[in-house]
Order: sequence, then C-alpha cells, then structure tokens
Amino acid sequence: HLGEDEQGELSLKEILLAEAEEEFPEEEEAETMPEAEQPAEPEQPLEELLKAENEAALQMRESVGFVPHGQQEQGDLVSLGDYETLLKRFYIVDSTTVASSEHLNVESLLSRDMSVSGEGEGPQILIFHTHSREGFADSVEGDRSTTIVGVGDRLTQILTDTYGYRVLHHTAEFDTDRNQAYSKALPEIEKILEENPSIQVVIDLHRDEMPEATRLVMDLDGRSTARFMFFNGLSRTKKTGNITYLANENLDGNLAFSFQMQKKAMEYYPGLTRKIYLNGYHYNIHLK
Repeated sequence: HLGEDEQGELSLKEILLAEAEEEFPEEEEAETMPEAEQPAEPEQPLEELLKAENEAALQMRESVGFVPHGQQEQGDLVSLGDYETLLKRFYIVDSTTVASSEHLNVESLLSRDMSVSGEGEGPQILIFHTHSREGFADSVEGDRSTTIVGVGDRLTQILTDTYGYRVLHHTAEFDTDRNQAYSKALPEIEKILEENPSIQVVIDLHRDEMPEATRLVMDLDGRSTARFMFFNGLSRTKKTGNITYLANENLDGNLAFSFQMQKKAMEYYPGLTRKIYLNGYHYNIHLK
C-alpha cells in the first residue's frame, strides 16, 4: 500500500534508488567534482522508478526461471485422523461459520481422485480474477501486467510450459463496482464452462490485503516469495446454518482438492502455503 502524502512517496523513491545502486553499481567511480560544480540530478517520477524495478525483476525472473522441487517432507497422516489435529494444522475457520468432521476427515479428503486428466482436447484449467484490479505496492498504474492479472499470466506460463497443462486465462474485468463483482462474474464464468466442458479446475486468483507492516513471505530458492492460501466456502453460517440459496453441490470436491493441494505444497514447498481459509459463503466456488 502506498501512502498518499508526499513524504511517503519520497521515502519510497529513496528506497528504490538505494536498491538500484546496490544491485547495479557503477563500473567506474566518477571523478569527484567540487560540490558547487556538480549538476543537479533530475527528479525521476515515481512511476518510472516502479516501471524500471518491475522490468529488472522480470529479467531476473526469466533468467532464473521456476525450478520444481522434489519431495522435501513426508506428511503424518496417522495424527491427522484426529479431527482437532487436522483442523489445527490445516485450517483457519472464519468466525462467521462452523466446520465439522462431517466434511473434514482425512479419509474422505484423500479418497477422491483430484488429478487432472490429460485426455481429450481443450483447456483443462481456467484461471480468472473476480477482482482483477487488485494490485501491489509496486504496481504501475495502467499496466495490468503488474497487478494480479500479471500473476495469472505467470501461473499460466508455469502450468503450461513446466507441467504441460492446457490453461485458459480469462482476464475480463468484473470489479468496476467491487461489491457486485461476484454477481457480475458468475454468468460469464458459467458460459465459459459451458463452452469448454474440458475444464476440470477453476482458479479464481486474488491478491490478499494485509497491513503494510505485515510481510507474509518466505525464502524460496534464494528469492523472497509471497506465501499464499487456498480458500473454501462452506455455504453455512453460525447464524443461519446451511444457506440453501447458496448451495454448493461441489463442496466435498472443493475441500478434497484444497486439502490435497495443501498437503502436496507442505511436502514439496514447506512453508509456502498458509492454512486453508474456510468461510461461510461460497463466492462462486460452487461452479466446479
């Protein structure tokens, strides 16, 4: 989050300039001139600094690339047979809803085959963004590649080039009015699924918002990497019980998919994922 006051903007400029000097030192130190004769350095707009930083980061990312990990740890399935242990290790339950062992038990969560079939043609995975306007501290205004849409582009590239999946990245904007974004997205995503019956996985990719001082990152292969979480909507609140008008016929499949993904992430990339978040509403997760 960037502050709107001038002092906050100047502080960020100083940070970016300091980082640039550390990463790209001058090959030869310029001859020192008397202070009175030194030309004044032009003020570089913040947008240009952010753009240059993003371009440098992109070049570095492309040169390093994504490196898949082998298995690092082995999960303890025996202890997860206890419901309270499972809940504590894998889930955060929102205060508006309630979880139960009816849906959260390790046997049922692992019994479903959630692998993606490679047979047939057409896209297997759909990525879209209910809130495509979500950006980051260093996003450049007007450049969607520096927002959550750019993260979707990168995820599409990894899933396609590294793992061989067929991915459709839908970049339509639904959050001109953020309060109506889910209602606006629903019919369009339903249409895409109807036109592409080959789609087996739907990912609504978001950027989480945290206080400025909170840094949910880890070191991954020498790079500072944002941690992420899976999200499930239970269509159930403490106040009303099951929400019949928001029924999720895919709830058990949703829970099994997120659990199996979380388990694999913990085994192959320990610390990369936060706990699975359970909410009372379904947020269009019922679609697949």
